[in-house]
This record gives sequence, C-alpha cells and structure tokens, in this order.
Amino acid sequence: MTKNRKLLIVGLLSLTVVACVGDQPASDTPPPEPLPSPESVAVAGRPTLVAAVRGEAELAMLPPSADNETIDGQAFIVTEIQVMNLADAPIAGLTVEDLWYDNDGNTISGDTYRHPTPLSPGEPITVTLQVPRVDGIVNNQYQFSHANGEIVPVQMDEFPQPDTPEAPVE
Repeated sequence: MTKNRKLLIVGLLSLTVVACVGDQPASDTPPPEPLPSPESVAVAGRPTLVAAVRGEAELAMLPPSADNETIDGQAFIVTEIQVMNLADAPIAGLTVEDLWYDNDGNTISGDTYRHPTPLSPGEPITVTLQVPRVDGIVNNQYQFSHANGEIVPVQMDEFPQPDTPEAPVE
C-alpha cells in the first residue's frame, strides 16, 4: 500500500468517528436556568449596594461626656460621643480621634475609634474613647474623618427626628 492510500484510509476513519460522535442522542438534563436580572433581585428584597459618601460629609454630634475611670488599676479618661450620619449616603470608614495636649501644645495621649461598618444615613451610634490619664494633660481635640474624605461635625443638643409620612386626611 502506498503512503497516500494509508493517509486516505486514516482520514476516512477519522471522519467516520467524528460523524458517529455527532449523532449521539440529546441529553435528558434540562439546560441551566439563566441568572436573574439585577432588577428582579432588587425587587425580591435582597440588599443592594449603595455608593458611600465621597468628599465632605456632615455628622451630627451631641455634647461628649467624659469621666475619670479606673480600668485594671490604671486611670483613664473615658469619653462617650453620640453621632449621627446627616449625609444622604453611607459613611464608610468613620474614624474619630481624641487627642490630648499639654500646656505647650504637645500631644501627650490619645485614642482612635474606627466604625467597623458603613454608617447609614440617619443612623446614630455611640463612640467610646479611652485615653490613659497621665500627668500634664490639659485639653483635648476631636478629629473626624472617613475613608473617602473629611467629616464636618455639627454640634447639636439632640438628634433631628426622621421625617414620618403624614396620615391621609379622611
């Protein structure tokens, strides 16, 4: 047999195998269902992502309360500050710093609080800061920031009440 005949026979056998494989009966398994659209997921009550505030964000702040406390035998200044997000979007990475200074303006001590989740619009939280009490501390300063910019604290006596829809008049 010549070389060309061998190649022709091998080629025909290959085509026969391919043709037999292509004639297999259809599978009994149904095709996979398509993924739901984003609109149907939102309607189904699942949470949707909301973009966080970028740039300056307003934060309501009630007057802080500071007390001297002893924790594990050490003196601390424990400060609690109630804050509420006044922005229209969540505040991601809210950070509050309490820095204490001496008479010359040198930083002596401080503490930092970082909120673990985005702070939703209108959501109030209580920030607790614990600063070790050391000799020479005279005054303090609070600094607010977030992951995407600065915080503008607004001092208030009480938090604003959320708008409630009025009952229809009958």
